[in-house]
Amino acid sequence: MPYITRPRQIRTAAVAVLGAASLCAAAPAIASAETAACPTQSSATLLQKLGDGSNYFTLPGSAFEAGATGWSLTSASLVGEGNPFLGSSHSLVLGGTSEAISPKFCVSSEEPTFRFFVRRTGGSSLGQLFVYLRWTDKLGLKLEVPAGLVLTGQNYNSSWTLTPVMSLAKAMVMLSGEKTAEVQIRFQSILGATWAVDGVYIDPYSR
Repeated sequence: MPYITRPRQIRTAAVAVLGAASLCAAAPAIASAETAACPTQSSATLLQKLGDGSNYFTLPGSAFEAGATGWSLTSASLVGEGNPFLGSSHSLVLGGTSEAISPKFCVSSEEPTFRFFVRRTGGSSLGQLFVYLRWTDKLGLKLEVPAGLVLTGQNYNSSWTLTPVMSLAKAMVMLSGEKTAEVQIRFQSILGATWAVDGVYIDPYSR
């Protein structure tokens, strides 16, 4: 069954939520005092040195030191150039019209946002990196909503830079009463730019 995608214009987290909500007018919002939590992840102020004092845990496998285990890559590849902040020796590179899909991880209302390191390494100055969330509801319907967008010229052209906070639980509506979902992040490069990604940070606490 193909994934249901929302329009590509990514304006705000509200757009993503409204896009998913159109699939089911009576769908309950993910945020609820009764929602179940995902398994506890050890977290810390991993980005404190960069001015972000929130607690995060790193998405397993997103430093790519052991390869791209669990990732699905289409015209994307690993290179031997890592992020000094992470102390890593490899990163994931997406160029042209490539895409990379992360391993699944648990999301509930207690995982509201995420961010990641990115660097534009070449290609077209018009290129963009789209970021989507995808999951399957308990009825088997495969869903996808936009979470964020990286544009060339947003200080990503020369060095590793943290993206702004992107919506995770806040961009999703759990259909048919789901309390948690196994989510994947899909990165898609378009319009010819080449991007390096290394380190995805999940915020495990509601705000």
